[in-house]
Amino acid sequence: MKVLAPLGLSLLAVLPATIASEREVVFHGDDIQITGDFLCGTKTHAGRYTLEVSATEGPEGRVVLEVMKGDKLLCSVQGAPSQAWDTMKPNKVRVFTRLNKEAKAIEVDLIMPAGTRSRIPNQAFLLPLAAER
Repeated sequence: MKVLAPLGLSLLAVLPATIASEREVVFHGDDIQITGDFLCGTKTHAGRYTLEVSATEGPEGRVVLEVMKGDKLLCSVQGAPSQAWDTMKPNKVRVFTRLNKEAKAIEVDLIMPAGTRSRIPNQAFLLPLAAER
């Protein structure tokens, strides 16, 4: 029985790392207006889309935006930490879309509640404009 004890402890040490890397949906919004044609696999027209943002923690931690039309996934875009909305302290997750002329893209900004920003910082996602490519 003494041989199994070290094995059990080593499995317990691995378990939190496995759990921490699970995908967590931090935002899901239906019928969100995107105001310009953009590239999402192919040219995608302005309109209303479902946006879902998920995060994974751990060494490979990343935040990903999925753009969907109905049940069809059009594309996934990795986010980048952003300080653009750091002064805003919402009580719940907020998402804004805007035209980013410098990046020639539709920017989707994810603003996290202040208490969760140490774990998942605010994010910016860029969807390239279709007319610019």
